[in-house]
Amino acid sequence: MESTLNVLTPRYFCPGCHAAKSYRTNGPQVGLRLPQTERLLKKVLCLPTGPAVTSAEANTICDMIKFVVEHTEAVKKRFSVRPIFSHP
Repeated sequence: MESTLNVLTPRYFCPGCHAAKSYRTNGPQVGLRLPQTERLLKKVLCLPTGPAVTSAEANTICDMIKFVVEHTEAVKKRFSVRPIFSHP
């Protein structure tokens, strides 16, 4: 659906910075586990915001969210075949 409506929803915070190589391999936080952060990373969706988003684009985003809510099971099934993200 993203390509159909041309709404970019990148995963800005995925994986979390604690999983980046520089944090995983250096300093006192090596081996640190953040299960709540990992849980949230799988649930948060970053939507376009700010003055660059037009009213028409905001309406398209709202339509997309409404579609997903109304067709939750079909959307889950469609996107369950590929992982959200993976990191070592």
